[in-house]
Amino acid sequence: MKSMTGFGRAELRRQGYKLHVELASVNSRFLECVFRMPRVLAGAEGKVKELIGQKLLRGKVTVTVILEETPGAAAKSVIDVKAVTAFHA
Repeated sequence: MKSMTGFGRAELRRQGYKLHVELASVNSRFLECVFRMPRVLAGAEGKVKELIGQKLLRGKVTVTVILEETPGAAAKSVIDVKAVTAFHA
């Protein structure tokens, strides 16, 4: 890699969700990864940092992840009337 300054963006839609991922890098003496992502995805930080480390030796990389529910994706509640009746009895 000739330059440590760069920017990339991707979007993925699956199973009622939209995932936006942006990576921005600037020149830096060492490899440093900064994450901005929802808590629910925080467990992926280690793997993402490992993947970045396979491609870059240095630079400050900011990883921004936005997770959105797409309209109509919310789970619909279904009431099991028989179970409620049996529980109530």
